[in-house]
Amino acid sequence: MIPEEKLNRLVARRDELAQHTLLMVTFTVLAITGFAFHYSGSWWARALFGWPGGFLLRRIVHLVAAALFVVTAVWHVGYLFGARGRAFLRDMWPRGADFRQFFQTMGYDLGLRREAPRFGRFSYIEKAEYWALVWGTVVMTFTGLALWFGNVTERVLEVQALGVMLVVHFYEAVLAGLAILVWHFYSTIFSPTVTCPAMKLWSSNGCTNVPSTPRKERSSSAFQATSNGTSTSRAPSACMRSSFAAGAVSMATTVQGIPARRAA
Repeated sequence: MIPEEKLNRLVARRDELAQHTLLMVTFTVLAITGFAFHYSGSWWARALFGWPGGFLLRRIVHLVAAALFVVTAVWHVGYLFGARGRAFLRDMWPRGADFRQFFQTMGYDLGLRREAPRFGRFSYIEKAEYWALVWGTVVMTFTGLALWFGNVTERVLEVQALGVMLVVHFYEAVLAGLAILVWHFYSTIFSPTVTCPAMKLWSSNGCTNVPSTPRKERSSSAFQATSNGTSTSRAPSACMRSSFAAGAVSMATTVQGIPARRAA
């Protein structure tokens, strides 16, 4: 018999995992079908949708994915009203310390500080990613609806507004795609201090950045603190001060790079 408290945590984690999975799938589908529209003459767009009726199907798939994306956003808003969601929002809320820790991290990465700042449950990087997602969702939903119901948009607003909506929608999609490919993928998958691209750890406790020390020396309490939603201080691993051959990767490490070490 599973204890009620543990069962509630398990259900909550499955809810969060389902939100993230649906967000991931709809975002990917929207990116592929959206850029296929903008670059309809490209070889890859023709390979995917260049057959009779293919681009009509592309439009239908894009609209269905957009609707599911909005449903996921509404689902997340409802989640924020629950106890676990309120704790998440409280810990994710920007604070003055985040700005200080940004400059402290820059000083640490440049060798101007001996010690790295210590973070709570979420660092300023994670907060920036989350609120950028919120902002992007609002912009993409508004401009997407304006394009979907173009006749209404033209009647309510200026005729030129439809073109403006298309430009904003496209460049916000470019920004979101780059944020995922360069920023989010690095911090959660490719960072040298991330130990869990493995699905087991990601699905059970959330993918956690840890230092490059032997696994047997790490305390499992760090992962338990994450799964319970409690705040545990953490600091970047010293290995992030190593140089990278590619300048782009080095820049990504500086901006993104506080792979975290949780305090015991």
